[in-house]
Amino acid sequence: MLEFKNVTKRYGAGRPAVDNLNLKINKGEFVCFIGPSGCGKTTTMKMVNRLHEATEGQIIVNGKDIRKQDPVELRRSIGYVIQQIGLMPHMTVKENIVLVGTLLKWPKSKKDERAKELIKLVNLPESYLDKYPHELSGGQQQRIGVLRALAADPPLILMDEPFGALDPITRDSLQEEFKKLQKDLDKTIVFVTHDMDEALKLADRIVIMKDGKIIQTGTPDEIMRSPANAFVEDFIGKDRLIQGRADVTTVEQVMNKHAVTVDENETLRNAISLMRDKRVDSLLAVNQDNVLTGYIDVEMIDSFYKKALTVKEAMETDVFTVQEHSLLRDTIHKMLRRGAKYVPVVNDQHQVAGIVTRTSLADIVYDTIWGDGMDFDEPTEP
Repeated sequence: MLEFKNVTKRYGAGRPAVDNLNLKINKGEFVCFIGPSGCGKTTTMKMVNRLHEATEGQIIVNGKDIRKQDPVELRRSIGYVIQQIGLMPHMTVKENIVLVGTLLKWPKSKKDERAKELIKLVNLPESYLDKYPHELSGGQQQRIGVLRALAADPPLILMDEPFGALDPITRDSLQEEFKKLQKDLDKTIVFVTHDMDEALKLADRIVIMKDGKIIQTGTPDEIMRSPANAFVEDFIGKDRLIQGRADVTTVEQVMNKHAVTVDENETLRNAISLMRDKRVDSLLAVNQDNVLTGYIDVEMIDSFYKKALTVKEAMETDVFTVQEHSLLRDTIHKMLRRGAKYVPVVNDQHQVAGIVTRTSLADIVYDTIWGDGMDFDEPTEP
């Protein structure tokens, strides 16, 4: 899909910004370039769509040397998403999404159909197509920036720190959304980031660079388990204790499969009885298909007891969730950011599969630091 052959980029007579880089990226692969400022990661990405021209070597996209292609046509065939989003303020959301289609002279019917098709992918209503960028939140604008990159259905998409300017919670949400989107659409992604947590979460393969050279490339687990040298160890961060543990990597491995749920149509009186019986202060609300629809806790019941008869009338529907295959390290970070005591685990149909609590995570931390066999009853020798 994408190959760098002995690629070097020089600016003037100093050290090369990219130095004899060799790398193959397969179709459908999500590759994150990461490294300190000035390492050459952004320059490497921008050489792919010829925003920067390579000084030496070849870059091959779909079997073709990019230098033998018209740069404008090349750029229209590659999706590109940047941190600043770059939406046209005087254009509607629909016009922004199909901008490349307009340049390619698509008929109006094709543009309208494509815009409606794409807006559904990021769970925004069709009515948003008639809005202007200033009417959207930062997270919504970034979603539109991603859709614009997808509009012409390019097989390759370049992303330059696209979520860097967003708040942590919006960023988490968009990362989850985009990773699922990438898998569903089978796109090849070259993603530049300075955030190791983001790379570990999103990438099929991570490329760590320093001084224009590749220091290590591998899957997140390979890099976590076997860092190439002290630089990589320091860059990963020694505080990621749980992340380096080989036998616990996903939520499914630590979740409690017996989450306490309540039918959303149940009465508040029965919800209180269930809390008492199960000795919990909150319940996950589900519909008849066990799909998570919200949650309710003691305080909500107290506030709504005289106003509502059912759980559905009193529950909170905005629920932070993770999936069974979500990375444990990422789930921990999200819970800490939100100050959450627990997080529901759902499957692909959004049905309740279990729950992860702070207590279960604490057990993993203790095991990681002290091991399973530590005896806390007797002091150890110094």
